Parts: sequence; structure tokens; C-alpha cells
Amino acid sequence: MKEKYLVYTIIIWNKFQVSSRTAWGSFKSPSCPSFPTPFEYILVFSKLSYKLQYKGETDLSKEEFIKWSLSQWTFAPQTNQNKIGHNAMFPEELPIRCMKMFSWKNSLIYDPFMGSGTTAIACINNNRNYIGSEISENYCNIAKARLEKLL
Repeated sequence: MKEKYLVYTIIIWNKFQVSSRTAWGSFKSPSCPSFPTPFEYILVFSKLSYKLQYKGETDLSKEEFIKWSLSQWTFAPQTNQNKIGHNAMFPEELPIRCMKMFSWKNSLIYDPFMGSGTTAIACINNNRNYIGSEISENYCNIAKARLEKLL
């Protein structure tokens, strides 16, 4: 049986900044302008059903639910990427919102592209269990060092 994923929602993460404006296209000309985007899409899929398959305890506050159930989230991107050593990091706020909106406390969160370990850190700080995988030995070492500081 082939299982299909259901499109649950699309969230726009409005970062309110553009990382680099070095490629202006055809500056001040309509011949080929550049349109850098100060946002990213967060694509959320579910498997089999939109509803979680078991009941658990939530840690999602009323205020968080009201604010985060809109499909545009506005918060700043990660700023200390060079210090940590990963060039495509996101702030802990991103996995916190996702896990609180889509999982119960003590759920198991799997991050197939663990990178520097931000999702694992968010799990530890928000009563979630985690499994992460990463093919880069360098990123594994970065994540391990960051996690050892918490444990």
C-alpha cells in the first residue's frame, strides 16, 4: 500500500530582512530586476489523517495558539551562525512553534537534517524527546557540543 501525505498547511515565516543585496539584477532597470525574499515557506504535511493518532497533554497556551494558528509567523532569523559554525541555522523559535502546534508534551520529534542541533535543543527545553540524523561529521560534532552544554 502506498501512503500519501496530506498537505496540512503552509506557513510563511516573515523574517523581515534580506540576508544579502549584492545581486541587484538590473539595478534601476526593468530589464531583469532581482526580488530577494524576506520570508521562507514552512510546508506542513501529515500522514493518513490531519488529526493526531493519540491524545496527550499540551503545553500550548491560549495566547500562543491564537497567535501561531495564523499562517504567517514573524520573528527574526538566527544571527550567530558564524559563531556556531553552521551557515543555514534557524532560531529555536521555529521548532518550538512547530512542536507545540503539532505535538503533545513528551512526544518524539525526528529531525532528519539535524545540522547544528537547534531542534534537539528546542526539544530538551520544551519537554519533547528527539532523534536526529546528520550526514556531516562536522555538524554532528557541533550539535553534540551544543547538546552537551545542556545536559
